[in-house]
Amino acid sequence: MSHNIDLHKCTATFKLVYSLQELIASARADKTYPKWSDNFLKYCEGTADATFDRLKSWSDINGKGTLPLPMLSQRLSIIIHGWELLHSFIKPILDADNLNVPYPLVHFLTEHVGKLEKVKQAKFVIEISSDLNYFQHQHTDLRRATFFLQTVVGGPPIEPRLGFLALPCSQSKGLFMNCLLYHEVGHFIAEETGLISPTERSELRDELKNEFQKQHNEVAPLKQYLPWAVTTIEGFMEELFSDLVAVKLIGLAYTLSYMELLRLVRKDLSQESLRFSIDHPSDALRFREQLKVLKKDGWAQYANNLTQWKKLNSIAKISEKQYSIPFDYQSDPEMLKVWKILIGCLCKRRRIKSIHTKVDSYLAGRDNPCDLYGKYGEQIEKCFSHGIVPCSQESSNIPHPLAVINGSFLFWISAMEKLYDTVPSRSEKNIKDRAFLENRVEMWCLKAVEDWLITTK
Repeated sequence: MSHNIDLHKCTATFKLVYSLQELIASARADKTYPKWSDNFLKYCEGTADATFDRLKSWSDINGKGTLPLPMLSQRLSIIIHGWELLHSFIKPILDADNLNVPYPLVHFLTEHVGKLEKVKQAKFVIEISSDLNYFQHQHTDLRRATFFLQTVVGGPPIEPRLGFLALPCSQSKGLFMNCLLYHEVGHFIAEETGLISPTERSELRDELKNEFQKQHNEVAPLKQYLPWAVTTIEGFMEELFSDLVAVKLIGLAYTLSYMELLRLVRKDLSQESLRFSIDHPSDALRFREQLKVLKKDGWAQYANNLTQWKKLNSIAKISEKQYSIPFDYQSDPEMLKVWKILIGCLCKRRRIKSIHTKVDSYLAGRDNPCDLYGKYGEQIEKCFSHGIVPCSQESSNIPHPLAVINGSFLFWISAMEKLYDTVPSRSEKNIKDRAFLENRVEMWCLKAVEDWLITTK
């Protein structure tokens, strides 16, 4: 009777893994995937084969189980847990084939970030999200699960430093909004390196505890909120860190793409930018810190006349006292006190400075996107104005991708009339024509990035 139970468990596990392997094999037969996405899918197929071999060795066809039931149950639990985690990654990766992702940008991003000393040789797998949102699919639990899977069933090793970045299905072929992927790179770096040290966490906890004691309420002491407050501030610090990573790596294009996303979902950017959410600091604070990096890198000389730059400066001047808390907490007197303490703690100069210091340290040796744009900016604008891919007569002097990406963004928001003059058949007042030419600018930019990648190999 016990063997029947063993056989049933092995069969159920086999069916789960087999269905996933079939799904992967079918997709890979019909589509082409970015390199590191394809490698991950190959890893899953290889691990599936190893899983089948192991399951067969545990379920003897002569009717005798090869392992004691407790040991078998334990190993099957490890296998099922590992494949449950793989399951959550596989489908969004299968959706992100080469036709559904901005492949040149993804390729460049991997090479760009993989050169950083802190995350050297990092590789990125792209997922497609059904939401109008970008996110980094945390991979620490997956890495742990795949380690145990390999221990139990064998199979190929997984890439040691693999990140998973998701972009919305609606942005699968574009460039401008996909600059937001660099923010998710920031989350990847934070997860890989451990952004908040135990000492910093302890200091933060003590600081909040002291502040809560000053606001002591005999009915419901505020210290009950301490664990939540510590975790929330750490999350806010990571969001600010990720913003600054993105700005330092890709430049003004990140901030402009972020503003563009907010413009799509917000009625009043200035007013709504004041509000904190449960898991993100206010946009006003985020813009304020981004602007510090942008000015330090030298972007003011190229962006000073832009409406977006003026708006950015205006938002960044908003006082911290004007920040507001999430709607859900506004009617709770206790939470009003907690949020006031939390925001004050987050915005302390030394805490903000510590985030900038970490970013500077982690990205030591990075290329300054502003310097590269300064070198190639005029050449890039001239090419876009004539409706051609930014290029050079000398193959050794093809514009750097960081210059082209920022150049395409600046051309889009400030110089598109030059392209309309070149293509009189397309009307600036016709939204379909506008969308067509804007898509062309994105396409030319991606082609220029691809040309650079090819010539530098």
